[in-house]
Amino acid sequence: CIIIILFSSLFGIPNVFSQYNHPELKWSVLETKNFRIIYHQNMDEIAKRTAEIAESVYNSYKEEFRIKDFKKTDVIISNYEDISNGLATPLGHRIFIYTQEYTKYTTGPEHWLPRVFKHEFAHIATFRKLYSFPGFYRELLSLGTLPIWYIEGIAQFIGESWDDHRDLFLKNITRFNKLFPLKKLDGFIGCDVIDGRLVYEEGHSLVRFIASKFGSEKVIKILEEHRKNPISFNHSLKRAIGIDEKKLFKEWMKEIKDTYRNIKIDSCYQSLSFNLEGVYGLRYSPQGNKIAVVGIKRFREGVTRLYLCEPSGKIIKEFDGPGVGAFFSWSPDGKFLSLIHI
Repeated sequence: CIIIILFSSLFGIPNVFSQYNHPELKWSVLETKNFRIIYHQNMDEIAKRTAEIAESVYNSYKEEFRIKDFKKTDVIISNYEDISNGLATPLGHRIFIYTQEYTKYTTGPEHWLPRVFKHEFAHIATFRKLYSFPGFYRELLSLGTLPIWYIEGIAQFIGESWDDHRDLFLKNITRFNKLFPLKKLDGFIGCDVIDGRLVYEEGHSLVRFIASKFGSEKVIKILEEHRKNPISFNHSLKRAIGIDEKKLFKEWMKEIKDTYRNIKIDSCYQSLSFNLEGVYGLRYSPQGNKIAVVGIKRFREGVTRLYLCEPSGKIIKEFDGPGVGAFFSWSPDGKFLSLIHI
């Protein structure tokens, strides 16, 4: 995820701390060769782990992006916000990591942390790659003319991996003819939770397609061409791989549909339909006669609730919320549910 945080760049690191509006927080800095890890109390172990992860990928990213020097990167970590997320900003080239919410319900942020850092540091590498005369303004212009699918696709391609979850997600979207057209991959405006995820995954798949068909070095070559001419992404694409964005998308779409066309869903799986725009967790009762669902009726409400449903998917009862977590379980006799509120 990328974000522009203007005040922190203009007024420096101390003002980054003020965004949390928690005067009780005491901030410290752990400085390594290539990073400054900025954290508050009770985050010492996470700060050390973040520093280890950061230094472990630094040289490989320099090589991958063909960058001589990143300069020192600030990484601000906190668990005082009610989100688990990572953000990278071209203003000051900083990373913000929020280690809260769902990450704490499993093994803490430990397994999640390397993935989110690598993703956000790939954004920083992208920013650095685009930095050229007359400096920051050219970088912003370059970013402003790159489609979001490409920016997020690079971060996932280099910082993460293509796994079964992503494959299943794209497979089902393709099966039901819900793939985004090219014009909807330029940004996140108007996207709900599922749409937003699709921008990421289609972008990731598109970048993987570029790497497999034209060579992995072309992924960064596109950035290099765009730094030279930051006005037109199509120009950069043609210079790097020989085709424009529409042709690339058409060829990728054909490959995706050919790949998933003959895949059948096993008939033993039941198709469920709920009157909900989002489903975040589903558990059958031990007796199999009820389904507990954590979902959201309308994405614009932003509130998850617990629903008791029949096996057909019909909602029997809506329980009070708001903010029910997706991690829950039935008691053995099917009379009680153990929930987590967020």
